[in-house]
Amino acid sequence: MIERRRLLDGLRGSAGRQLTVIHAPAGYGKTTLAVQWLEVLQNAGASVAWLGLHRDDNAPHWFLTHLLEAVRRVLPGAAEAIDDLVELIEQGSEDMQGYTLSVLLELIGEHQGGFVLAFDDWHVVEDAAVRRALVHLLDFAPPNLSIVLTSRRRPQLPLSRLRVRNQLVEIDADVLRFDLDEAREFLVELNGLRLDGADVARLSEGTDGWVAALQLVSLSLRDSDDPNALISGFSGRHHSVGEYLAENVLDALAPDVLDFLLATSVCDRLCGDLAGVLAERGDGQAMLEELESRDLFLRPLDGEREWFRYHHLFADYLRRRLERDHPGRAAGLHARASVWFAEHDLVSEAVDHALAGGDVERATDLVEQHAMPLVEHSRMVSLLGLLGRLPATAADDRPALLMAVSWANCLLQRPEAAQSSLDVLRSVLPGGDGHRDDEDCHDEHGEMRSEADVVQACIDIYGDRTDRAEGLVRMSLDRSQSYRPWVVAVAANIQSFCDIHAMRFAAARERQQWARRFHDRTTGPFAGVYGRCFAGMAALSQLDTTGAEAHLQGAVVLARESAGRRSHAAQLAGALLGELHYVRGQLDEAERLLAESGEAAQRAGSSTS
Repeated sequence: MIERRRLLDGLRGSAGRQLTVIHAPAGYGKTTLAVQWLEVLQNAGASVAWLGLHRDDNAPHWFLTHLLEAVRRVLPGAAEAIDDLVELIEQGSEDMQGYTLSVLLELIGEHQGGFVLAFDDWHVVEDAAVRRALVHLLDFAPPNLSIVLTSRRRPQLPLSRLRVRNQLVEIDADVLRFDLDEAREFLVELNGLRLDGADVARLSEGTDGWVAALQLVSLSLRDSDDPNALISGFSGRHHSVGEYLAENVLDALAPDVLDFLLATSVCDRLCGDLAGVLAERGDGQAMLEELESRDLFLRPLDGEREWFRYHHLFADYLRRRLERDHPGRAAGLHARASVWFAEHDLVSEAVDHALAGGDVERATDLVEQHAMPLVEHSRMVSLLGLLGRLPATAADDRPALLMAVSWANCLLQRPEAAQSSLDVLRSVLPGGDGHRDDEDCHDEHGEMRSEADVVQACIDIYGDRTDRAEGLVRMSLDRSQSYRPWVVAVAANIQSFCDIHAMRFAAARERQQWARRFHDRTTGPFAGVYGRCFAGMAALSQLDTTGAEAHLQGAVVLARESAGRRSHAAQLAGALLGELHYVRGQLDEAERLLAESGEAAQRAGSSTS
């Protein structure tokens, strides 16, 4: 692709503006121009974090997570702080977005030199909360931050306000169109086509300077036996031109190359191994690099050339051609892609491809398979995001998935949603209506009914109701040797909470000492963190400040190492430890811990998990 010197010179004259918006329909070279401009900024010393947006980014937690990952790649020294923010996002607190963005802006502001956030394909964003996130970045940007954004349509952002402040550069389709000189440079000088001035003028006029069509023209003319007939053989604008030329490009390819293009078109992004699986050949990486070298609308997504994607227009055309030439084949390709992504722990894309292939059952199986591990690692928001992609009733006959959803909503302190999921779960469990005796707990559903009781006890405690909590967790404690460690650990925390509430402090400490082996066997840290907190609270109530410090210090260390310094658990444990230092008169240390904890302790209430 030619260097857009005309446009880059204009951008150089506006360097330092806060926001650069490049918007035009597909195929006008928005991303190419953005990449060229970012290279100019990088050569001038700026650091650039690039985020290519996808449908997932309409969920605020996915958008923020992907944004943080993009910044982490550029600021490796901020990795620990960014890890803390990612953990915080998963806990779904109400002020999560504002806090995360504020800390991110602080990290960028501390960076020496210019910093650029680049958002490609902003048009896929329709969620109001995600749009507000970008507005937050614009409103509170430090002096060294600028933002570059590409979109197929003019973004719904406060552009007028930025324009008044002279902080906006806006480039639209009229500016992006190749003029006659650029069309000649592209076709004749860059691609080596033997065209006279009249041919170039006709092609420029026929494509209206549409960059994608001109690229298709160059590919078509390379292998054409009658260039004059091709040049005179099309008319019309934009997509009709593109379809006509795409046919010429694809029909000139070797059959195995065309099949590779069609087979791999079902994925939004590709790596060599995935491409090989889809096309059933062993040279996937070599083929991707060959397509890139032949300018077949494939571009790398990273500097290592591990991941690639087709241009949107070309991918759309390939998918239509796949369906036309091979009806029904796409479903099998989506199934292969789903298996590959699942095997590589890329669950989100595995679910998407299962759904795209029409296999709702497999998609639901994948979500169910990963549901409780996500909960135990405190990734409740991710679980609910995956669930939201499934049909509304997909989980209604899946007790294990309903259980995980109940846990997720409960631990996010969404009692109404948790109770709703729990009620549906009880309705599909034999004996789930509460009318059962001790022998019922020996059947195949007994442990699940007991676990449902533990979730109910959590919901009750969040609602300041303790009258039945001990009874609800008793079976899980009595059958601790056969139940999952997570269930037993949370049940023990609930029992300790009830003991503290009833001023049975010694019993609470004994319960936590007994429960330590179950805390240590859970896959996530949170049950163990809260258990140590309860033990510390009970010890402090007995005026055993030494014992309290040991428990609370252990909670802080575990939370910070496993969940991050800014996690809810770390801030709660830090606040309790700070309170202990305050009681001891160690005011400096108390103030430091309480300041680090912020408002988390106030929101923590009576968490038991």
